[in-house]
Amino acid sequence: MNIPPQFAYLFLTAGFGIVWIFFFIRFPKTRKTQLIISALSIPLGPIIEILYFQDYWHPLSVLEFNLGPFRILIEDIAFVFFFTGLTGMLAHISGKRAKNLDLKIPLGFLIGVGLISILIALPLFYFGLNSILATSAGFLAIATIAAITKRQTLRYSVRCGLLTALTMFAVYFIQFHIVSNSEEMIRSTWLLYDKPVLGIRIAKVPLTELVWGFSWGTMMGAVRHYIFG
Repeated sequence: MNIPPQFAYLFLTAGFGIVWIFFFIRFPKTRKTQLIISALSIPLGPIIEILYFQDYWHPLSVLEFNLGPFRILIEDIAFVFFFTGLTGMLAHISGKRAKNLDLKIPLGFLIGVGLISILIALPLFYFGLNSILATSAGFLAIATIAAITKRQTLRYSVRCGLLTALTMFAVYFIQFHIVSNSEEMIRSTWLLYDKPVLGIRIAKVPLTELVWGFSWGTMMGAVRHYIFG
């Protein structure tokens, strides 16, 4: 199977969409929460891409438009919807069992956590750290604060981080190995191709994606523990 580069981001997003649908079907009691978490995350996709477009990647798109000076990709919105929802479910699976899975906190709390992590990342980015590592540090900072202030958070957050990284690896591994032009897809999407350290790949999967996934999952696990105990 050959995937044209302009469809690469859409193709990669579809893989996470399949996992999202699996969780939605498999866990009916968490469907409402999964939908809420996914929907609340939508604004974060275009916001965080402002950084990633600078030095990390520049994916081609068949579903994009400009909002003033900003490039908006529909694939971004779809990715953050699916990825945040599925990591929310991974946080439930890896977290302490909760009797009530309804969100009972202000909905803006989840958005606020994401925005704060970005604000933590901004100084690191402007001092020269690659945006993918800067935002990863921001996510880990949120998880660290949670671990310091509430017992057992570290255990659950790290568990969720590992599950998230493993899920990302599995999705990317399958996708990169079922297409015949995976190298073309990678070269046309990521800006770190062939660069020392940041360009490292494991079975074709960019290591930076796994680092980012682990840090995001760790933050999601910490937030889940705060909400549901």
